[in-house]
Amino acid sequence: STLKALDLFHYPKFFQSIADANLDYDLISKQGVLKANLKNARFLKNSFSDFLYSISKFDITKEIYNDANLVSQINQQRLLSNLNMKSPKTQLKIHNGLLDLSTKQMDMLMDAEILKFIFKMKLQGNMHQPKFSLILNEKAIQQNLQQGLKEILKNDTLKKGLDHLLKDDKLKEKLEKGLKGLF
Repeated sequence: STLKALDLFHYPKFFQSIADANLDYDLISKQGVLKANLKNARFLKNSFSDFLYSISKFDITKEIYNDANLVSQINQQRLLSNLNMKSPKTQLKIHNGLLDLSTKQMDMLMDAEILKFIFKMKLQGNMHQPKFSLILNEKAIQQNLQQGLKEILKNDTLKKGLDHLLKDDKLKEKLEKGLKGLF
């Protein structure tokens, strides 16, 4: 269980899974590589899950990840990690996330997609009380706006209302082209 491994490293319990892991570690140089495939993985309720809920209104603690891989380069007490996790409703990726076990500091950038809401998230600071910040670039804003409009246009009541308001077919076509032209 990953909970036992988190205890071993004195790391906060934020995640639970069954791990199939391979550790290639040199005790003298204190360097190595950890590779792990995680099954039945899920996040536990904590400040990370609360932050994600505040921005997406999605409870990530209910997601089960059966497609999750971790590769960490270990150098003394510093871990440089790549993490890829995928569930039916989410996808999370960290590339070269830094965790320093001696100072208990972390610095990671996560690419995330939750219910087709695409964003980046910065995780920094003390690993026991990390700071989270949301990063939305222009492409992410555009993708999220486009997805939101698609969802709105799926609403039959709204469609009927627009059809009623826009009885002029030419005006309706111009509006549709204009909206599609935004993307």
